[in-house]
Amino acid sequence: MTRKLRLFGFIFVAFVALFALVACAPANGDKAKAKMEEAGYACTWTVNKEVGENGEVGTLLCVKGISLSGVDGLTAVLYDSASHAKAAYNDSKNAEGKTNLTLVGKWVVWGPEEAVKAFKK
Repeated sequence: MTRKLRLFGFIFVAFVALFALVACAPANGDKAKAKMEEAGYACTWTVNKEVGENGEVGTLLCVKGISLSGVDGLTAVLYDSASHAKAAYNDSKNAEGKTNLTLVGKWVVWGPEEAVKAFKK
């Protein structure tokens, strides 16, 4: 009986953790844009006319400021499914220039740590 309770407890905790991860991700580009604009970023949401084989729905580009050290900006790409997003994330792990690369639901996000945190809130 205790073995079944432990298994149930593990499954419950895993489900809650997964729900919390997905619940933080904006549902679409317009919501993501509004969320980042609230955080002080100027954003552009571009929708792909056709979703290709890789499932890329659109791209969100956000900029907060420009300094001598570079642009304080975020790039987020929305995919039509979590599996397409995960595949793109895995392909991009070692890509140059993609700092703080993160998978958030159906989004692949990269940029300064502060911007990625604002996106995930």
